[in-house]
Amino acid sequence: MNATLSTLLVCLLLVFCTGVDAQEQPFVELQGIVTQINGRSEKAIEGVLIQAVSVQGDTVETTTGAEGLYALKMPLGQVYNVHFRHKRLTTKYAELDATGIPTERQAANFELVLDMTLLENANTAQIKVLTSNPIAKAFYKSRSNTFEFDYKHSKQVYKLLDGAETQ
Repeated sequence: MNATLSTLLVCLLLVFCTGVDAQEQPFVELQGIVTQINGRSEKAIEGVLIQAVSVQGDTVETTTGAEGLYALKMPLGQVYNVHFRHKRLTTKYAELDATGIPTERQAANFELVLDMTLLENANTAQIKVLTSNPIAKAFYKSRSNTFEFDYKHSKQVYKLLDGAETQ
């Protein structure tokens, strides 16, 4: 009877520890506002689906609220394509590389702000640019222990978009 009780306690401890690990998995939280250019001003958009899909096929998603705000938590250790979709606007996506973070630094969670502006009347050339290129790329930078954007990449994509605008 004593052996059975000991076995039961060990099993309960294993289940409890496994549950805690799953809940405390380190993550990067991507947050921001999604807008649309409306004349000369920007307007926050409600109902934009933000969907992060990892190269392994894991998916995390959320939807913007009335103020266009969103927050999305993605487990560390994967590369994600984060798509911003709305039924009447052109989809854009960003790439987030949450790999290469040393184990000792994974005890903390990370935050990254990405504001996104979606286009209403994109032409065919612009849509081709946006579906074949992430509008932004972010990656972990060990020296600063933060996530950073590849601004050079974004500048190149915006240059392609400017060229596509005249087509």
